[in-house]
Amino acid sequence: MWFIALLSWTTVAAYSNDVTSTSSFVAQLDITASAESRLRSMLNDIDVDHITSLDRQSRASVACHVANIALSPAYISQNTSAYQDAVEVNWSSTCWLQPRCIAQPKSTEDVSRLMRIVTFFDTKFAIRSGGHNPNPGWAGVDTSGILVDMSKLTAIRLSNDGFVASVAPGNRWGTVFATLNSMGKTVNTARLNWVGVGGYMLGGGLTYFNSLYGLAADNVINYEVVLANSSVINANANSNPDLWWALKGSNTNFGVITRYDIATVDNTSYWFEALEYAPSQAGALLEAIVSYASAAEKDHNAAITFALTPTSGFVEFIYHEPTIRPDAYSMFYDIPSEGVAINSTIGNMADLNNAISALNPDTTARRMIASVAHRFDLPTLKDLHTMYLEFDASVKHIQGATGFWADSGHDGEALAAIRGFTHRVEELLKKRGLFLRTKMMNDAGDAQNVLGSYGEENLKRLKDVGAKYDPLGVFQKLQNNGFLLSKA
Repeated sequence: MWFIALLSWTTVAAYSNDVTSTSSFVAQLDITASAESRLRSMLNDIDVDHITSLDRQSRASVACHVANIALSPAYISQNTSAYQDAVEVNWSSTCWLQPRCIAQPKSTEDVSRLMRIVTFFDTKFAIRSGGHNPNPGWAGVDTSGILVDMSKLTAIRLSNDGFVASVAPGNRWGTVFATLNSMGKTVNTARLNWVGVGGYMLGGGLTYFNSLYGLAADNVINYEVVLANSSVINANANSNPDLWWALKGSNTNFGVITRYDIATVDNTSYWFEALEYAPSQAGALLEAIVSYASAAEKDHNAAITFALTPTSGFVEFIYHEPTIRPDAYSMFYDIPSEGVAINSTIGNMADLNNAISALNPDTTARRMIASVAHRFDLPTLKDLHTMYLEFDASVKHIQGATGFWADSGHDGEALAAIRGFTHRVEELLKKRGLFLRTKMMNDAGDAQNVLGSYGEENLKRLKDVGAKYDPLGVFQKLQNNGFLLSKA
């Protein structure tokens, strides 16, 4: 439930090495004659050396003025009424940073212009799709930079043959499911309607049916990418295949994605249900989850969402066929339930996500997160549950009854607590030979080395791709934060 980030910065020289004056910079923006005239008047053909001699805040201020003219009206400045509302889009209030301005590109061309602007003015930036990642700085930046808010890029198109959905990163998944549902199709992606497309896809994307279709990123046929040099390319199995491979779980290390072409599946009927259990059933539920793991290896249609808190147990059953209460879940039905969270239903993907999203509303709180992967072992699961109960009791004064907290003064204590608990869990798992190194980016905390967890060979390959497509390291040095290759 908890999230925080570590900000770092290295001063660098200008990155537009193909631009020698503000005049040539303005010409390359490819904007209207009126906007070009206004920009030339404002910049007055200032020498590049003068711009790079400005301090970080001043460069950000000038870059914002340029973005306002180049992108207007897709721009929000600090002195407008819309500014704070736009800042507070992020799911966790620990991410509500105060950018110098917020740019909202409406097209791939706008994104390309923004990359020219931030590189020419050597300005920090952050990319935000839905803002669901709770690590501060991952989808935000302070007054020294520009927040590139992708929320205006919302196109959704289905190919003529129905096999590919082209989805822009500013969408939320609920809109995607509803749109494709009307066309008889869906995509194997997110499990909550209000999660944004961009960050979810670049983190890999857990789905209900990983066993059948893989992660969400495995279903991406093509990426449209704006590179650091502002050029627009496609990455797929035939064109730039090394970049296509690298984008499947590596965050914004190589470019800004402006379109995901995703393989569709027929919008067939599934069965789903969710039950609630008393906390006294924790032991029985842990036994059931171990038994289920073995059953699911044989039945790839079966999926669950499992949660065990100090006050309740929750299990959502999702089956990839319209089969009510299949045998794969029998071990859970032997345990007395305390209530029904979602009624037994046969429906499609949109119905499924509407039901689970209603139980998990998009509410604001201060959050931190970390995750640990491990092999299943019943005695260890029970020990981990005991450790969790002790940890939860130790932070009650911070989180209260909600599981989250409101006072920013507790951020430091919360960060130390979650890191300490994560370390203790990892040490126990390593001692018992159950620890798995690989981390899921979407669920990782800021201090966890996700890219490094992919292994030395894969990390080297990722860095080679980065050197090829971003040779000046723009996304490593100007991007505010994230799971960056430079930190792996």
